[in-house]
Order: sequence, then C-alpha cells, then structure tokens
Amino acid sequence: MISHKYQMPEKNVGEDWYLLLSVSNNLYAVGLPYVFRITAMDGIQPVPGTKEYILGTIMAGDAVWPVADLRIKFGEKEPGYPCHPKGVLLEYGEYKTCILVDDVQSVFTADLGEMTPIFGKNSDISGSIQIKDRIVSFLSIDSLFDWTFMNGIASKENRRDG
Repeated sequence: MISHKYQMPEKNVGEDWYLLLSVSNNLYAVGLPYVFRITAMDGIQPVPGTKEYILGTIMAGDAVWPVADLRIKFGEKEPGYPCHPKGVLLEYGEYKTCILVDDVQSVFTADLGEMTPIFGKNSDISGSIQIKDRIVSFLSIDSLFDWTFMNGIASKENRRDG
C-alpha cells in the first residue's frame, strides 16, 4: 500500500507530480495530489443499478469507495483483466473513487507546456505527452466521472453497512 501522505524532495517544490498508470496497454497520468492510496483489488461488492463502468464498491479504511473501470469508461466492449489488478484511490474534494488499473508504473514530473491538447470531444483526457516511445494521456480528474453520482454510491453503501 502506498499513500500520498509523504514529503516530496525540496528540489522539486513547484513542479507538477503525476502517477503513471497502465490500463489495457495504454499509459495514463493522474495528478499526484488526487491520489490517496494504491491498493490490491479484492472483494469488490457489486452494486446494482449503476453506470456500466462501475464494477461495485470496496472498503478501504473506514470508507466505501466506488470502483470504476477505465476500460469500460473508454469504450472497450470486452475488457481483459490482469491476474492481479490494482486500485488507485482518488480523492477529488469531498468525493472518492477507485480506478482499476493493470499496473502503477512510476511517479514523474511533467512540463505541461509541452502537452499536446486533445482534439475532439474527449473531456476525460486533458492532453498528452510523449515519454520515450510512448504516449501518455493525462486524465482530466474534474470531468472524468460524475462525482455526485459516485458520492451517492458510497453514501448508499455506507448506510447499508451502518
């Protein structure tokens, strides 16, 4: 388990830090300030009547976290899963969700001035950069999910547990 409650080296103060994730042979980055924890995925409890990309909920600490699958969210019809998927717990203000990922690659800094904007209507991705021979797409955390809906799932499950 990795938690973001640690200090960054002083020489990197003022730089933007990102967590590099792999999902279905694609690389994504999410802002490190939004990452609460990285955890092994087990015990997903199905929740009926949710959006198709919501796999269910998990317990992490004292909270219920909705689990979202980026494969389905981004249009994969028959997603394949690794033997040991990981969950990245994200906090966006008061909202929480867990995204299912194949692997966590690294933590890195990026010069957002070098980011290529996304063309078209995909508001889930804010832009991309090339790192070595791979393209990394930056997840737009503010528009990636319907956060009110996600919070409602967690609230409903907490009432059921309590």
